[in-house]
Amino acid sequence: MITFTNTLYEQASEELLHVRETESNTLKQAEKAYLVMHTALQKLKDYILRHTYKDTGEEVRFFKEIKPRFLKKLIYFSEVFRVESSLPAGNNKRRKNHYREAMENIVDFFERNREFYLYYRLGKTELDEKLFRSGKEVNFPYTETYFWNADPRFCCHCCHKVAMFQAYEKLQDYLLEAAANEEQQAPLFQQADITWTAPKVWLIELIYALIATGVFNRGNASIREVSSLAGTMFQKDLGEYYRVFQEIRIRKKNRTVFMDLLKERLVRYMNDTDKRRRN
Repeated sequence: MITFTNTLYEQASEELLHVRETESNTLKQAEKAYLVMHTALQKLKDYILRHTYKDTGEEVRFFKEIKPRFLKKLIYFSEVFRVESSLPAGNNKRRKNHYREAMENIVDFFERNREFYLYYRLGKTELDEKLFRSGKEVNFPYTETYFWNADPRFCCHCCHKVAMFQAYEKLQDYLLEAAANEEQQAPLFQQADITWTAPKVWLIELIYALIATGVFNRGNASIREVSSLAGTMFQKDLGEYYRVFQEIRIRKKNRTVFMDLLKERLVRYMNDTDKRRRN
């Protein structure tokens, strides 16, 4: 089971990275990423319906660790799409409030599920055989349990809840960065008609290259500061820059796609300039 699920997850991660590199529009990116994870979960379900757990421990591990690993991404991209698709038009204050309201809803969710969240965060295991096995009923005040593609053989009482915890923790980071970007928008940059239209992952690759080279504040500028400035200048939401960088790091073929492209195009530009001057 581990070999299959790890391979499936790696394949999905590669597809998500491709989506990031080829789609710069946040809404379209979230939609395509959602479909990637929906397909991966369907394949996972098909496998599990044919699989026989070797023991209770394997079943618990699937519902507590393996399935939430996939499901959290499906939930996350679904929520990003929902938040961004309802983003109000108008000034930065309205947009900032929109992100903050979404954050408040997440806080409410964690508060309503405080008891189980503490169980999850503290790494407790004493109830795992009741909470993370298919078809088990639990007399415990855990609310709002939802199932993805509800089949009793592919669902359990709290698997989806764990995935929601993980997805919402990540979504909080996204919303905090988005709200901060709206708050830090400078009028000068708002008026400039210059936007970053290439894939967001390229801009993040460039930012990390500049940080690694130490070109800002004698090498003392933080990645957060530079990302915030770049996002404002180029009117681009870079809220998940650190997660995107982790995906850049695990690229199998080439980890410096944009850097290589920059060098190639700059050399070509200089060669073309030389030819024009000689003529």
